[in-house]
Amino acid sequence: FEGCNNLVKITVPFVGQVNSIDNDNTVEQNEVFGWIYGYKGTGDVNDNANYYIEPALKEVIITSDVIVGPYAFANADKIVKVTIPTTVTRLGDHAFYDADALTTVVLTDSEEDKCKITNIEDYTFAECDVLVMATLPESVQTIGSYVFYNCIANPNFTIQNNVTSIGEYTFAYSDDKNDKAMLTTVTFEPTCQMTVISEGLFMNAGRLVMS
Repeated sequence: FEGCNNLVKITVPFVGQVNSIDNDNTVEQNEVFGWIYGYKGTGDVNDNANYYIEPALKEVIITSDVIVGPYAFANADKIVKVTIPTTVTRLGDHAFYDADALTTVVLTDSEEDKCKITNIEDYTFAECDVLVMATLPESVQTIGSYVFYNCIANPNFTIQNNVTSIGEYTFAYSDDKNDKAMLTTVTFEPTCQMTVISEGLFMNAGRLVMS
């Protein structure tokens, strides 16, 4: 897709070179989105900044993958929206790390077709400056460390009943971003199964009110 400079929206069956359905449900190489645009030949192959992703592209829809691998959309700094299907069972660590323009990640979930993701891995959405995500699907039981670190645009978040643990610094902000943090409300649902609050979970969230 290198040179497709007017392509605004793309629907793909999977991320990277290999569909994890056909790869024993593992992702080993060429797992970043930028693979389909071509590698620039220098820099880390896990960094989308080193691929020829056209700046016009704003939306990606995935239709049938099982794993969105580590760093899949990391540093893909022009993409605004990504839709994840219910076939996906895993979002790898740093999957959307530092995707600066990303406002929306749709984790498809409905009564007829439930989301199958049970764990949100470390740094999945960290440093996504404009991402807004009010909650996670009911299937999610564990949320890793630094998952929403420095997500300064998110104003509120609800922790579902099925969540049993949240890692350290997940809703925290660095010293240089604490005055920009918009998080004002975190709500724990009535039968939330958490028993421990991890270290630094809400560090520098100066506007936060818990309920």
